[in-house]
Amino acid sequence: MARHSSLVSRLRHYPCSLLCIALIGILSLTPFFPETPLDDVDFIDKWTHLVMYGGTCCVMWWEHIRLSPRASRLFPLAALLFLIALGGLMELLQAYCTTTRSGEWLDFWADCAGTLLGTLAGLAYQRYGGQQRRGAGSQVKGLIALLVGTLLSTVPAEAQSIIRRVDNMLTRKYNKGGIDTAYITRPQTKWTITARMNVSGAQIQTEGKEDGHHFRSEMEANRKATLSVGVSYLGVSLSASLNPAQLIGKYHDYELNFNSYGRRFGFDIIYQDAKNFKGWYDQDGAPRYTLPDGMLTVKTLNVNAFYVFNSRRFSYPAAFSQSYIQRRSAGSVLLAASAMGQKASLDWDEGITLKMTNIGLGAGYGYNYVPGRGWLLHISALPTFIVYSNTALTHGDTRLPLNYHFPEVIITGRGAAVYQWRNKFAGLSMVFNFTNIGNEKDLAVNNIKWRVRTFFGVRL
Repeated sequence: MARHSSLVSRLRHYPCSLLCIALIGILSLTPFFPETPLDDVDFIDKWTHLVMYGGTCCVMWWEHIRLSPRASRLFPLAALLFLIALGGLMELLQAYCTTTRSGEWLDFWADCAGTLLGTLAGLAYQRYGGQQRRGAGSQVKGLIALLVGTLLSTVPAEAQSIIRRVDNMLTRKYNKGGIDTAYITRPQTKWTITARMNVSGAQIQTEGKEDGHHFRSEMEANRKATLSVGVSYLGVSLSASLNPAQLIGKYHDYELNFNSYGRRFGFDIIYQDAKNFKGWYDQDGAPRYTLPDGMLTVKTLNVNAFYVFNSRRFSYPAAFSQSYIQRRSAGSVLLAASAMGQKASLDWDEGITLKMTNIGLGAGYGYNYVPGRGWLLHISALPTFIVYSNTALTHGDTRLPLNYHFPEVIITGRGAAVYQWRNKFAGLSMVFNFTNIGNEKDLAVNNIKWRVRTFFGVRL
């Protein structure tokens, strides 16, 4: 029992490593993956294995050195053998416990190569960089202060005065009261730098009857992955994002995500212009028709807003922007409003166009659970009932309006897991939107939009 407690206590100091290991298990045993532009890269699956295991090994070394800067004889061998064993176990599970994945020796050797490279990087960092680890945060702060001071020295005195007044105003707003500090607090730093990776997807499902024949269809967009870096100063943020597939000309869709999570009020705005949907169409008495990529063009705008009643003790920003810190568990009733506009054009037969505008109002609940020091788990659901709907389907010269059918809903769900230590934080967050309109007797349309984000940040 004592050994078990000691092991659990040690594992608590390796949260990012455990998260990486869990992601390896999920990605290795997922039944299938959608096609992506990177599939055309030679040996892309082997490169993926090398990066996954090499990256996980580097994270394990980083957390170990952070916990114990002095050299350890046992850890290098233990980490190396563990990750090699994990790679072998995943290949065996794929070969004998799944029907859609297969175990390969080349995948296993890629796992071993990544683990070895990560081990070499960890040994080098421990040998040459570990001794300088202490005081690194103060060195970065000093560098930033030096750069800011140098820039200010080149600015005229009048402009410096304006900059100082703006800084004082932002500082007062940032430290403004109105919160129960036993539950939530502000970080005692001005700068926050965050690196993020976003993965998003969309799906449209239809079901109904045409000329007495039942039909169904499902169209799904290719997953989109972006990398971004954000810098925040006293709660004012600026970020830049990069889509690797778009840079090499294999992804031509456009998506804009804008969100703001305040203490009382917040919102998400998501706009997507997508042409990479593909799927299928079924009709009674006819074979399934495959709808290839490029036939469907969809422009969608989603807006979701919320108001927090218990803003003194419950913080949305603690889970999604890390501009607050949730110290104790708390929840709140939420007031919600949602809006969705969409135009979908299908280049098939005489042409089919679906236009919809929906506005919904409702309420929900959010809860921040603090299971231990540094940890935060968030979940919330905001169902809204559509109070205004204007939807019509046009087929050739025929326009078919969709009458309102109760209940038509827009549901927004959010979840997050965040861990923070010292001046750093890392985690995973998710936003999910579901819209249901119409009925199966005439025409029902379901829209699904989701986004998953992983992030790592440093407060300075």
